[in-house]
Amino acid sequence: MITFGELTYYCDFYNKTYGDVLEENKFLNIVRDLRNASAHSNCLINNLSKEKTGESDIRILNFLKRMHCVSKTSISNNLKYNFMYDFVVLLYVYDHLLPSGGMKEHRYKELRDLLLVRFRKNN
Repeated sequence: MITFGELTYYCDFYNKTYGDVLEENKFLNIVRDLRNASAHSNCLINNLSKEKTGESDIRILNFLKRMHCVSKTSISNNLKYNFMYDFVVLLYVYDHLLPSGGMKEHRYKELRDLLLVRFRKNN
C-alpha cells in the first residue's frame, strides 16, 4: 500500500527511468483532486454544469469510443463538463493501471449497479 502522492512520484520516476509512460501526471492530478474532494466530503456535483476549458485529450475520447455503450452524441454533449470529464479520466486511469482480473471486474460491476440500479431507484 502506498499513498496517492507516492503513486504519482512512482509513475513520474518510471516515466523518466524507462522512457515509457506508465501514466500521465495530468491524469493522475485529476484523479487526486477527485479523491481529495470525496475524502474531505466536498460536494462533487455542485458544479455539474460548469464547462471545462480546452479540448479533451484524444486518449480519453478513444477510451470512450471503445465502450460501445456510449454514443458519439453522448460523448460530445457530456464530456464538455468538468465533472464528467474528470470522472471519465478516473475510469481511464483505473482501467489503464489495474491489470485484468477479478478485482477489476468486481469494481466495474459495482459501478454498473450504482449507475443502473441505485441512481435510478433514488432518482
